[in-house]
Amino acid sequence: MHSRVYNAEMIDAPGATPPSSPTAPASGVPAQAPSAPAGKSKLRSWIIRIVRIPILAYLGLCAYMFCFENSFIFYPSKHPEGSWEPKMLDPLTEDCWIPVAEGVRIHAWWAPGKAPARGTILFSHGNAGNITDRILHFRPLLDRHFNVLAYDYEGYGRSDGAPSETTCTRDVLAAHDYLTRERKVPPAEIISYGESIGCAQALLAALERPCGAVILEAPFTSLPEVGQFHFPFLPVRWIARSKFDNLGRIPSLKVPVLIVHGRRDEIVPFAQGERLFAAAPEPKEFVAIEEGTHNDLVFTGGGRLFDKIRSWVDPFLNRK
Repeated sequence: MHSRVYNAEMIDAPGATPPSSPTAPASGVPAQAPSAPAGKSKLRSWIIRIVRIPILAYLGLCAYMFCFENSFIFYPSKHPEGSWEPKMLDPLTEDCWIPVAEGVRIHAWWAPGKAPARGTILFSHGNAGNITDRILHFRPLLDRHFNVLAYDYEGYGRSDGAPSETTCTRDVLAAHDYLTRERKVPPAEIISYGESIGCAQALLAALERPCGAVILEAPFTSLPEVGQFHFPFLPVRWIARSKFDNLGRIPSLKVPVLIVHGRRDEIVPFAQGERLFAAAPEPKEFVAIEEGTHNDLVFTGGGRLFDKIRSWVDPFLNRK
């Protein structure tokens, strides 16, 4: 078929008859566009199906993480998992039951250190296990004349309830109140000590209640940032409801802080500890454990770490 070029003057000229469209049917019924070949239609359908499957799977994973967020954060060991004879920690260790809400109690151990007492450690542990897994934390502290109150979050060990950011907050505040009201510990002699996720509780307690100092072991900036580090392909910063925002809180701290972090930490990047330290007000100190990972600072730091804790705390608690 030869193509035709129509001049606008020909069409508009008086008496000129516009040429008929070569594609217009004689009956005057508008022409219909030819349908796409059947092969192309099937290909398009298969492409849509193939693309849709991973998109739906991705959205489903995001929804699952959003709905079951706490199962990705907390890994509690319930009683009877662990060594539950408190005498294994120290002969004078006592079981404590601390009410946190109506019908809800958390379990704790109270262990007095060697006399004379240097101060009292309020210990908030990490997201896995329970207090029985931290005996190697407690013994060096007791030997260096610190009293220790170690508690389990709701849903851990022998504690009632289930863990969440909200319940962890009320747990640490209830434990602090127990020390001051039941054990008559002067607030200025309380050292709020956190391990991993427990750093958020330790920091919060120091902001909400009076204390003498804060120790943060393997802390993170915020939980969404840790989640984004481990799941870079997911929008964790956008879907995470639990924040544990240490970086946002630490500038408001009014007491001395000691930050301890392992350079080989595979769970919380060492750089996050450095960022927290940079944001913290004075007085502050940072201890880097060169060979330390996330869960072995008690071993890689050893006695030197606990000697450092003792020597660092003493001036702030007016101890010699």
